[in-house]
Amino acid sequence: MSKAGWYLSSAVIANEYVKKKMTIGASNKLRVDFWKAWQCSGSLVNTGEMRKQVERDVDAALANETYTTNIDGRIKAQRIYLEKSAEAAQAYGCGNCGEQSAIAFVYLRQQKIFPLDWMEVDGYKHAFVIIGRKSGSDTTNYATWGEDAVICDPWRDVVATVKSEASYFSTRKPNWIYGEAG
Repeated sequence: MSKAGWYLSSAVIANEYVKKKMTIGASNKLRVDFWKAWQCSGSLVNTGEMRKQVERDVDAALANETYTTNIDGRIKAQRIYLEKSAEAAQAYGCGNCGEQSAIAFVYLRQQKIFPLDWMEVDGYKHAFVIIGRKSGSDTTNYATWGEDAVICDPWRDVVATVKSEASYFSTRKPNWIYGEAG
């Protein structure tokens, strides 16, 4: 099996895993499932409150840390934020694209599928995972990510090669949040 095939298979499994964990769903999918969106936005779980708790957990985890550079601190904060977001979303069964992609990232990391990148587009309007981005490629230019790069996007329920999603990326500016090479 090719690398891209392996990454695609892994992304399908990760998306299915996220679906199982999202017992309530996403608060911002009102058109898709009003009842679940209503439950996630306040009646059973308040996504905003869940995120505030994640931020408090991150602050507590970083309270006694020192870093040699600001970049080291930012990367550690992003890793902790990713892990706490995934943990909270799984505990509550609720989360939007950021939480769902965090669950997928953590799942893929546990399965030792690398390299992994937690990405966003359009100023944090949407988050997803990229599997297999070429080392040294420009994180803001999807065309440099390589033939094997795959998008794992549980919120949109998309698993595809980045190449086949060119129309999606051509209208959005990707931004790297956090990654691991393995």
